[in-house]
Amino acid sequence: MYTVPTREFERRLDLLYRVMDEKRLDAAYIINPINIAYFTGFYYLQTERPAAVVIRRNGDIYFFGPLLERDHVLSQTKLVSKVYTYRDYPGEVHPMRLFADWLRELHLDSSAIGYDSTPGYTSYWGYKGPNLAELLPSAKFVSISDDIYSMRLIKSDVEIDLLRESAKWANLAHSLLQDYTAPGMYDYEISLRASLDASIMMKKALGPGYKLEV
Repeated sequence: MYTVPTREFERRLDLLYRVMDEKRLDAAYIINPINIAYFTGFYYLQTERPAAVVIRRNGDIYFFGPLLERDHVLSQTKLVSKVYTYRDYPGEVHPMRLFADWLRELHLDSSAIGYDSTPGYTSYWGYKGPNLAELLPSAKFVSISDDIYSMRLIKSDVEIDLLRESAKWANLAHSLLQDYTAPGMYDYEISLRASLDASIMMKKALGPGYKLEV
């Protein structure tokens, strides 16, 4: 088993719903790509373009993000109920203002919303713009970052099995690094060769069901 089964995502979401119940939250606003993958199975490369997953207490999950991610979301996860997209950043209408409009459409503009990183988007990759707390003054935003960290800290049996499988392939890659190291070679030459060969072996061994996430 090399993928996360649906029951595992259900277990994680149940933990999130418990936090939402304890803190009386109507929804969770998730922007950390690792957290998004943790709860939905959707992996994406974070850029300056804002992207988020909104998880409602009733079980509905929505993706907010750039249009170029639409097909990726639909192909990677069946948990997302609806996809909202914008064409580009910053665009004629700033994406965060569209996020606010979409939350209004979902009747969450006066709700209590938990967030994992910020009630907006991270500036790490060059993002600039308002946050949702400014655009939705009637909403209450509550940090649930520590709660999500605590969830991820304790691994399930499924996660432990996947970590063990991952360790096997990491060990192979490091073994290849040692085998390919030779006088006169640059580190990037050795790294590229070991990474490529290990990936080819892994793809062949795991079969067509394996999908590389970057």
